[in-house]
Amino acid sequence: MKKRLIALRGKSGVGKSTSIHILYRLLLEGPGAKTLSFEKYGRLLDFRAIVELHGFKIGIVNRGDVADKLNDYISMLAAESCQVIVCAARTKGDVTGVLASYSRRFVLTELAKTESDDKIAPVSDLAAAHQLAAHVYGSLFD
Repeated sequence: MKKRLIALRGKSGVGKSTSIHILYRLLLEGPGAKTLSFEKYGRLLDFRAIVELHGFKIGIVNRGDVADKLNDYISMLAAESCQVIVCAARTKGDVTGVLASYSRRFVLTELAKTESDDKIAPVSDLAAAHQLAAHVYGSLFD
């Protein structure tokens, strides 16, 4: 299995953190899935977790606004031997460089999260979470 880094990219406020929170809940619905660690940060939805799924460690972090912090979180998850890491990542700033710095150890997949109006935002967040889940499961068996 190739190690993967899956980044949900988008501007501030488009629902990246919400989508990754939904992804976490979706992964836990899988048979035999369990949380190995969970750490909540500041705001309501901000967290870092490791989920075991079919014997693989999946690292998840949804704080991707500040490059230095994102680098720390990815580094922590990599040190925990996560084979797949999913993160939120802003489209501006030095975050792109942080993601690129892991290209020797991980295959990078970037998915775009765009704005939607208030009426379809929950559907958009759920769709993004399902897209992320498809990439996670696909990564496990490549």
